[in-house]
Amino acid sequence: MGRRWDVERGQERVTNAYHIFRLSGPKSVVEGAISRSVTYNRHHRCIIPRTYLLKNKEGMLREVHIRPFLLLPLLATITETKRKNPVTEFVKGSKSSIFDGNENTQFAILIESKESEDYDDHLDEFQRAAEKFAQRVRFVYINSDIEENWQIIEFLGLIAEDVPGVSFIDLKKHFKKYKAEMKEISKAEIIAFVQSCLDGEATPFLKSEEIPDDWNKNPVVQLVGKNFEEQVFDSKKTTFVFFYAPWCEACQKTMPELEKLGEIYKNEKNLVIARMNSINNEVFGIPIFDVPTIALFIKGSKKPIYHTDERTAKNFSEFIKTSLKKNDEDSVEKEGKESKKEKATGEKQPKNKDKEHVNNKDEL
Repeated sequence: MGRRWDVERGQERVTNAYHIFRLSGPKSVVEGAISRSVTYNRHHRCIIPRTYLLKNKEGMLREVHIRPFLLLPLLATITETKRKNPVTEFVKGSKSSIFDGNENTQFAILIESKESEDYDDHLDEFQRAAEKFAQRVRFVYINSDIEENWQIIEFLGLIAEDVPGVSFIDLKKHFKKYKAEMKEISKAEIIAFVQSCLDGEATPFLKSEEIPDDWNKNPVVQLVGKNFEEQVFDSKKTTFVFFYAPWCEACQKTMPELEKLGEIYKNEKNLVIARMNSINNEVFGIPIFDVPTIALFIKGSKKPIYHTDERTAKNFSEFIKTSLKKNDEDSVEKEGKESKKEKATGEKQPKNKDKEHVNNKDEL
């Protein structure tokens, strides 16, 4: 929370905004302040026997207990200062502080060039819309003129033809992205779009390449966003998936080991070895923040089991073997508990007859 100042009679009395600026820290300007209760006496002075929270540009918090007087101009200054900054500009090095999710888990994002003739109008509309969602959604502007910003713009699923545009990110439970389809960037359109995202009415945007004609012709099959659910989540086979990025050196070094694994199991009917470009393809509920990411999806389950050991064909095989064995043991334990419950209640529980896994475990 930061340091605490007790401003008492006989010490320093807070009587104007300058004192607050000085208390909030050297070379800093107050962005906003919060007070729980305010009362006024006959001299139009504010009596605030409670804590006042101050935040400067560096994001530092100061806790001030002000007694007994605070002039009205102080509150007016603080309120006006806070109101003028409803939108945060994304700058290099601020990614972690803006999208860290500590205070905000939902973000509305305007992407546009500052050289655009509509920039001022669009930013004004964006700022006005931001005031409606001040306590729920953080509004962020990204300048498309800056080359470094295109990494996050492309991460949002946008291309040059989509700029200027508005997007929405929801980090509350599952990582979800939304791309606005607007006739114009206006306050009304932005509010309607953001509200639809908050209400769960908007459809999340997921990137996907087209399904290759030869996607399953090789021992290591090529998955994309469009066929992942069908081939993994809804499959009757266990699937080992290697999520990679084309530019990732570690991914390129691991590819030969993945090919070896594919050759070992190319005739296995109950196990699929697959890979997916995680930069151009996304899967709902499986956010990929680091590459390579390696996961095993046991048939009938959408929950990934992640591999974190050395990336070799031998270790991949041991990982598959161990994961399947543990899954079988868990199934036996679950059936044992259900059997006891049947005896206790006299009611039969449905049993899972689908126990076939990898047949050639000797090759693991």
